[in-house]
Amino acid sequence: MELKKIPSQFTRIHAYCTPEAPDDPSYYWGKRADGRCAYFRIDDHDQIVWGRGCSALLYRLPELLTSQSDILRWCEGQKDADTLMERGLLATSFQGLSLNDNQLVEQIQLVSNGRLNLVIPDNDEPGLRQADRFSKFLASLLDQPDQISEVSNG
Repeated sequence: MELKKIPSQFTRIHAYCTPEAPDDPSYYWGKRADGRCAYFRIDDHDQIVWGRGCSALLYRLPELLTSQSDILRWCEGQKDADTLMERGLLATSFQGLSLNDNQLVEQIQLVSNGRLNLVIPDNDEPGLRQADRFSKFLASLLDQPDQISEVSNG
């Protein structure tokens, strides 16, 4: 779910929803024209309030919990996850995840165990490093660490 109108300071926005309210975003992530990114929410007067205002959520959590797919694709960015979802492939993003957030770790375990997890890096050095770090973290959480595979863009 996206905002009907993107506030002028953002070039792209992605919504984060809870399973209890999949059509009512708890907060948004936006990319600004200057390249910086920020989490924000919209108040009752349609004004931007900076920050999440709640615990972090996995991107596309409601879809991840209801999907019957045996494969989960972890992309570096939300836009890549959206593209894969549009093609009928289950995907989320590991961008900006705080791997020290216990609630987020529980969500990761819940959606990843019992599935083949494909980690898809961006095709640059920082993206490869981040994907490698996330792959190792994910393997430490899984009941069966062989449920993970890193996909090369090369």
